[in-house]
Amino acid sequence: MNDIASLRAAILTRHPSVYAFCKANAGKISKSIVVLLLAGKYPGNVERQTAKLWGIVHGLPGTIAHAADAKTIAATLEAVACRMCGVKRKKKKQCRQCQAVFRAQAAVLAGIQEEGE
Repeated sequence: MNDIASLRAAILTRHPSVYAFCKANAGKISKSIVVLLLAGKYPGNVERQTAKLWGIVHGLPGTIAHAADAKTIAATLEAVACRMCGVKRKKKKQCRQCQAVFRAQAAVLAGIQEEGE
């Protein structure tokens, strides 16, 4: 089962429909993103939105509740940290330093996940 199919199944085990899920989580993620993502037609960063959606499904918005690999974990860590960061995105050197930290953290978390599976 691929990640999108398992995500849809997780949503439907907790809610009667995808639309009920979207209504219950209004303000956390838009209905259009959820619908496009589950249809496989989302034009943006699918990994980041999938990780965010997994976090919401498991009641842990902004965290990694289910991550397939280190790349997905790093994207989630970056999305959360960049929202909270006061540094302007124009300071590329500082952002590269953060990205190296996210990749290192993700590698550790991915290793922990693989051991636990």
